[in-house]
Amino acid sequence: MIKNGPSEDNLGKAKEFFLKSRENNLKENRFWSSSIVFNLQNNENILDQAKYESIIKSMTVEKVKNAANKFLTQRNTVEIILQPAK
Repeated sequence: MIKNGPSEDNLGKAKEFFLKSRENNLKENRFWSSSIVFNLQNNENILDQAKYESIIKSMTVEKVKNAANKFLTQRNTVEIILQPAK
């Protein structure tokens, strides 16, 4: 991901998933309650469907690659190992 970014095919699938998930989430009360709280705390309207779609559709392989380079470096990761209950 850091070196080459996602493939165009995988990015397209991810975009489709995000848009479909958003559509489904709009039917859920927990989506609305958390969105209202976020809006009030951050003074930002994340409920604007056109804005959300614009952001998702503007994602490119290069943008994802740049984000991966910024956030997925060794100094920004935590390794968690789960141990089975005994």
